[in-house]
Amino acid sequence: MKAKLLIALGILAVAAIAVAGCSRNDPGAAGSRSLLANPFAPGAAAPAKPDSIPGGPPPPKPSPPPILSASFVSTDTAAAGVTVNTFWRLGNPNHSTFTTHWRLTENQGWAGFPIEGDATLAPLSTQMLQLQFTVPDSAGPGIYPLHMTVTQRHGGDFTADGYVRVIQPGGPPDSLVTGSDR
Repeated sequence: MKAKLLIALGILAVAAIAVAGCSRNDPGAAGSRSLLANPFAPGAAAPAKPDSIPGGPPPPKPSPPPILSASFVSTDTAAAGVTVNTFWRLGNPNHSTFTTHWRLTENQGWAGFPIEGDATLAPLSTQMLQLQFTVPDSAGPGIYPLHMTVTQRHGGDFTADGYVRVIQPGGPPDSLVTGSDR
């Protein structure tokens, strides 16, 4: 008699749990915890719906990078007494044409500096500026700072920093340059 009572209570408990799980959720819905949702894995969530193409508009395009008034691009590496090229990007972030005044300076008091000029920039555009100067014979190996200052449309100046690397005559003592036979 006790065995029949335990079986009856067990069936009643399972039915109560199943009904409680179904009372708030559809048995086949994702996230359902009903025993009836998946009889082989009671309490497990039902599988999610298959992937589909999401509705709505596509995500917005990323914003373009900001246009800087000036930025350093590169400078040739050279030995003392050699003419080098330096490259700078000038920019106009405004919606109308603008003529900017630019000025290249350095900190060592080298002859030929400052180098100055004007550049007319189209709206919302950038323009490369290539300049040449000669590294003085007295310059030792090292990295020397350069500064490009430009006027901005609404007043004030903008300065970008760069550099020129001066090496020993004949190049650096590098096994790749001297031709190592490894």
